[in-house]
Amino acid sequence: MYTNIDTDTALEAFTFLFEHYQEEIPSDFPKTFFLKVLEIIMKNNLFQFDDTYWLQLHGTAMGTPAACLYATIAYGVHERNKLLPSYKAFLKLYMRFIDDVIGIWIPSEDGHDTLHWSNFKDAMNEWGKLKWIISDRKTSADFLDLTLTIENGEIVTRTFQKSMNLYLYIPPISAHPTSCF
Repeated sequence: MYTNIDTDTALEAFTFLFEHYQEEIPSDFPKTFFLKVLEIIMKNNLFQFDDTYWLQLHGTAMGTPAACLYATIAYGVHERNKLLPSYKAFLKLYMRFIDDVIGIWIPSEDGHDTLHWSNFKDAMNEWGKLKWIISDRKTSADFLDLTLTIENGEIVTRTFQKSMNLYLYIPPISAHPTSCF
């Protein structure tokens, strides 16, 4: 997700946020200063690879403490103002954690459900350069560390473990200090 967030689009999202949600932001928050610093960070990210140095030209400045919240908030403005208001009648649930989204889609009764679903997917992808990979609709999904399944009208959860999980953790029977577990 990070490298696909267009910097100018994201900065526009933050500007929109500050202009339209002033009541949710502390009055003494330095908005102009914040936007300028954010622009400097996102447009001037230098990083080292082996013995070479690179200027990141596209996407979120990787490795900065601001990257995760920047990505979350920037796309969140699109969700809050365009995506969710337009499709709330179809979404029983919509949750996002950075670049992982899960939702429960309620089929429309107007005979145009496939069209609504297609339009929703298009709307998710009409924000800057970011393009989501959207799975087909089904009654079971892996989301973060859970497998969620709808069975008999209820959501059943199970632990999900990725096939590439190497289980690189310290077992409690080792001689490491408690703080390491």
